[in-house]
Amino acid sequence: VFANEVSELCEQTGANAWDVMASLKQDSRVGSKAFLRPGLGFAGGTLARDIKLLSNINVKGRGLNFFSSLYTLNTQRNNWVLNQLNNKLGSVSNKKITLLGVTYKTNTSTLRRSPALDIGHLLTKAGAQCVAMDPMADLDELTTVEKNHLPFKMESETEKAFKDSHGIVVITEWPQFLDWDWPKIRKLMKSDVIIDSKNLFNNRQKMNDFSITVPGKPELGNAI
Repeated sequence: VFANEVSELCEQTGANAWDVMASLKQDSRVGSKAFLRPGLGFAGGTLARDIKLLSNINVKGRGLNFFSSLYTLNTQRNNWVLNQLNNKLGSVSNKKITLLGVTYKTNTSTLRRSPALDIGHLLTKAGAQCVAMDPMADLDELTTVEKNHLPFKMESETEKAFKDSHGIVVITEWPQFLDWDWPKIRKLMKSDVIIDSKNLFNNRQKMNDFSITVPGKPELGNAI
């Protein structure tokens, strides 16, 4: 949450949040292993559940505490994706959006409590049509209600996923995505927009045909 708050400040001022985080890690009190990187909010069940439980404790009669603010900021963070797509496309209404990675982290099949579900609902509520690709996602792990209200259609073929797509959102940083034929994928799409919440495509030459937005990084057009 802290890194994302700094990221939003950097986006407004033209600074690079990734450089700021790298500088902070130089301090021995923080350390190089500190998980400080802009992106989406934290996901998965355990941490979010614990933060929510702590936020419900009314400390000394106060109506608001640190944990409730933390939980709210984390939940609201997914709006960043919708805002970026609206800025790039004018509106996501009647646009096809391709989500890359829908599990809550790599090397798991679990979708439950993944930010992809919340982002998918935000986009479809705004009028977008969402499709998704993920190498391990298991829909059978969802409840019947969750499956009946899935905000995206899962696709296994890249051509179907990207044909006439107006934008891509990277949610889970599966390394397999880097091996795809991206120049060919660009020819299938109607626009060059990628919202790369994980900085997955950092300095990849074969991505030069795309306009890539990374949280906390200054806009660099088609060069990243």
